Amino acid sequence: MDHLRITGLGNKITEVIFGMILAERTNATYIYDEDIWHYTGSHGDYAWFPAGFLPLQNVEVTQQDLNRWKKEQVQLQVHEEKIQRIDGTWDQVIESSRNISCHVEFHTRFDQCCSTDASESDSNNSTSNYHHHHHPNYCFCTMSKSLNGAFESIKWRLREVYYSQSNYTAPKDLSELLPQYNNNNNNNNVSNSLIPPRIVTIVWHIRVGDVVLHKGKIDYFERIFAQIKESFEKANNHKHQQHNRNVTQIIPHIFFLGEGGKDIILQSFPFLPEMCRKYIYSSNSESINIKQDIIDPNPCSYPVMNVRETLYHMIHSNILITSGSSFASVAALLRINDNNSTTTTTSSMSTTGIHYNKQLITLDALPKEGEEARGIYSVSESLQIDQEGNIQQIELLETLLEKWD
Repeated sequence: MDHLRITGLGNKITEVIFGMILAERTNATYIYDEDIWHYTGSHGDYAWFPAGFLPLQNVEVTQQDLNRWKKEQVQLQVHEEKIQRIDGTWDQVIESSRNISCHVEFHTRFDQCCSTDASESDSNNSTSNYHHHHHPNYCFCTMSKSLNGAFESIKWRLREVYYSQSNYTAPKDLSELLPQYNNNNNNNNVSNSLIPPRIVTIVWHIRVGDVVLHKGKIDYFERIFAQIKESFEKANNHKHQQHNRNVTQIIPHIFFLGEGGKDIILQSFPFLPEMCRKYIYSSNSESINIKQDIIDPNPCSYPVMNVRETLYHMIHSNILITSGSSFASVAALLRINDNNSTTTTTSSMSTTGIHYNKQLITLDALPKEGEEARGIYSVSESLQIDQEGNIQQIELLETLLEKWD
């Protein structure tokens, strides 16, 4: 898969995934080109990505490997058939592979996935307007129905590399970014029988910068906030009724992560702080057996992070709410549930009460390309959010929250 070079991280990983699928469909070996990370895009330098975050070069055949093999063949004066290169659209390359199986390289691009007829017919389709607005002469792979299930089919191939090969850990855990709660049970105004709550970290990605997604859609955000509030309240109430005694309550803390931090995010979404107070603080305050002196009056944070830290925390937060960008889809792709393990907590983590059950939840927003691209980016573990902000299968979110203790 030849790369577009200047694209962002989400598109680069999407190109890698499409390249892996193309190799499968042409019965070929995928060649991973590390050089794609050495081009600075609009969101900065990505050299850190292969250097330790997701070192695919440790397990995949690389372009350097291929070049080295070609050089060795020349030096050894091995007289093999010359390697043929075939370029074309996605369909053309796959069709060519049916007649040629050896000594051939198949090449296509992220923006050459459809036939000319398909590209022209899609130009008037509202779901493809995003790409055609930026590149009117191209047909992107993310608009090809033949690639539905792309992220789902490749997810374990990338997850295995991430969880076995990655050596990156963010400088600060989300627990260290939480406000300091007063968990002093000796407070004369608080009953010692009350149990401190567990804090569930929610990372909500906000797409700002050159493209702002969901700007001005107040109803969209309010609907999601309301569903989060209701789900936590139902989970806490059900746990209390089921056990008929004091149980550990769970309360959310939302980290809004977006390029530029709080100032940039609130320029486009100035209503977020009020929604946090209306839906999250009020819910936490009213929860059963929550001690009032440990309720966070500001249950939402807007930490400034670089791209690497942002991606890390999106992958490892208890709950991730995506933005519709491909960058957020990469985080959802790499998230993995492990119901049998719990991250060891340090003293600072236990002091804040942050919850580290490995049952991760992803609430997946509609991709910016539209509904037709949903099948490409989505993975089976995610709960989908429609364009109005309705969380599909919301009862599953409530059920999962009930299991956290």
